Amino acid sequence: MPDLERSENALSAIPLIPPNPRLLVIDDDPAVRQVVTGIGRAVGFDVTGCEGEASLDDCLGQITDLIILDLVMPVVDGIEVIERLAQSQSSARLVLVSGQDRRVLASASRLATAHGLKVAAVFAKPFSSTDLRACLTEQKGAISGGDTARLRRIPPDIRTARIEQALRAREIVVHYQPQVSVSTLEWLGVEALVRWQHPEFGLLTPDTFVPLVERNPDLVRRFTQYILRTVAHEIVPPDTVGGFTGRVAINVTADVLASAEFPNQLLALLAEAGLDHERIVLEVTETTLPAEPVKALAIQTRLRMRGVSLAVDDFGTGHSSLERLHTFPMDELKIDLNFVRESTSDPEARAIVNSSIALSRDLRVRCVAEGVENVESLRLLSALRCGYAQGYYIGRPMPAGELGGWAAQWALRRGEVRAQLESVQ
Repeated sequence: MPDLERSENALSAIPLIPPNPRLLVIDDDPAVRQVVTGIGRAVGFDVTGCEGEASLDDCLGQITDLIILDLVMPVVDGIEVIERLAQSQSSARLVLVSGQDRRVLASASRLATAHGLKVAAVFAKPFSSTDLRACLTEQKGAISGGDTARLRRIPPDIRTARIEQALRAREIVVHYQPQVSVSTLEWLGVEALVRWQHPEFGLLTPDTFVPLVERNPDLVRRFTQYILRTVAHEIVPPDTVGGFTGRVAINVTADVLASAEFPNQLLALLAEAGLDHERIVLEVTETTLPAEPVKALAIQTRLRMRGVSLAVDDFGTGHSSLERLHTFPMDELKIDLNFVRESTSDPEARAIVNSSIALSRDLRVRCVAEGVENVESLRLLSALRCGYAQGYYIGRPMPAGELGGWAAQWALRRGEVRAQLESVQ
């Protein structure tokens, strides 16, 4: 018995080796599957190949970290696969490939993103093995590092009462994503992004529960007050957030922003926390700008008069008339991250980004580009004279307590990033 106990103790002392991430290849071309499988295994993935409808159900029923999906197959097309992944609330990353026109790839990417899926990359066929290896290596690192794309989705049967319980238990938390000046790379702002630290399902992103919150006006009001109070108290002590004293952007709904009581409630809350009004930016998405802007104009103007900034978020995704944009007293415009991500490879996306930056300049408002995930995007924004940028290349969303560590790392990176921006391509 002692020998057995020693053996068990010895086994328990052996460090557990994390499993390889799982790659699913959905392509009807056996030659492509063979090449991708070989590269995937060499990089460190466990690879499963799927060649058609017969095996699709079994493949999609497996837990997968990364999916390489050919959009054009003779029996089942990639759009159907995207829709099935969305229905199952898959958290796998997608690499979309196709020999079709780039517009098809771009449209499929936007469709997948609109369904709440994470598009990691798009490749036009034929693509090189070198590019594929680089992509898979990057994705393996992101998956193994616990990237936010791995955040699990909440079950569809969640109810409002459970969200209210989460508020009482302080399971709703706020993470902060840094924003920097494109011209100087100085850290000037953060965006507050809500998360749910669920005791069973882990860290959940807002798309899994905020839509349910927004269906209940009373819950929206209490949820917003909770987030505002949390942000105000977390961001005020400079020593706990890396000495940060810049702007703090907070997402609110158009209904909240149009509430007659909101300005006084916000100002009282900021006074209680000792947070300067001029540090606050309230973001409202373009798609939810007030349908009757005149009714909300007095409230919004009162906020602006007290120094609170107003931003139009996800610009380019809605259908706002110029009149509505003109009426809304904004002083910041945020370009939707999907346009920024595609701007270095898609001329149409680049044109939208360029036009948005030009519009903000003509309107004399700040312009913030979201979705900056590589130096090429930041270099383009610099060439287009965009004011501010945020994205994974600069910093991922993080708890307030980690901002100081990020600030120290960014101070060391700034010189390297500056050199890359100025390098001749």
